[in-house]
Amino acid sequence: MAASERVGVFLCRGGKTQTDALDFRRLRWTAEAGVGGANVHEITQACQAEGAAQVARVVRDSGLTSFVVGACPLAVPAAPGGPLPEGMELETGNGIWLDLCRKPDGEALGCVVHPGAATALGQALAVQAYRPTPSVETLTVPTDVLVVGDGLAALSAARGLVRAGYGVVLVAPTKRLAPPEPLWGPEAGQEAAALAGEI
Repeated sequence: MAASERVGVFLCRGGKTQTDALDFRRLRWTAEAGVGGANVHEITQACQAEGAAQVARVVRDSGLTSFVVGACPLAVPAAPGGPLPEGMELETGNGIWLDLCRKPDGEALGCVVHPGAATALGQALAVQAYRPTPSVETLTVPTDVLVVGDGLAALSAARGLVRAGYGVVLVAPTKRLAPPEPLWGPEAGQEAAALAGEI
């Protein structure tokens, strides 16, 4: 996996340690093959505040750019950008939550691993391997404005843009700005002449 040191995997053991269970060991092996052993973390009860806080702390302290949490449905946010378990202060866009465990019917033992969970985890890690790294671009916004015309509307627009801090290029069909227009009336003509003088 590219840049595996930046991707972490968190496997929830549920309420009871199941490290010795074969299905859980398969999950761990899949994670280690994908991101390396140093970035695979076992946590207890990711659905509780303590487990969620542990995930948040390791992601922050290790400088992980993304992570995968394999747990039961109680630890999975309802939707991207949805609520996180209490105590987990993370950007949800950086993580993938997988429903890999279930509680066995009629038993009070902790969560057990779903059949096929290792395959699902492997697919999620493959997605993380090809996840594009966001790039930062500096955009230059042009602040020059071209105004075409010689009438009252063009002159008013040019003055407003200059007052707003824009560079203005005024292109008129004649050398004279605000030529007299009989339909404007005397007040509009005076205002146009004042604008022409100001510009």
